Amino acid sequence: WVTNQNDESVTEISASTVQQVNVLVSSNLPWVGPIIFGDGYVFTVSPPGGSPMVSQIVPSSPAVTWMMCNTNGPSLFNDPEAAVVTGSLLWVVNKGGNSLTEMDTDSGNLIRTIS
Repeated sequence: WVTNQNDESVTEISASTVQQVNVLVSSNLPWVGPIIFGDGYVFTVSPPGGSPMVSQIVPSSPAVTWMMCNTNGPSLFNDPEAAVVTGSLLWVVNKGGNSLTEMDTDSGNLIRTIS
């Protein structure tokens, strides 16, 4: 999976053929940045600034199934710049807030923020 910031999209590329498989364009992927895979999902972090968000993509569709941002949930992302998945947990590194946000990979629910 590769992010395409200017097109608000992500592209799936086959590892065996190095050919484009899917392109997902969504308004829930503005200035999409870091992208990771884990627990059967692809997650993107975007953008820094006023309304940063984390979006979940189901690879088999491909479709954005949920997005969490500072305006639609209890998450308070502050210039998120990286993420990692461990089991069913998604961890988002917030550079601006010097914090770590822990989320559920299936629902996107906030578990806690560690400062």
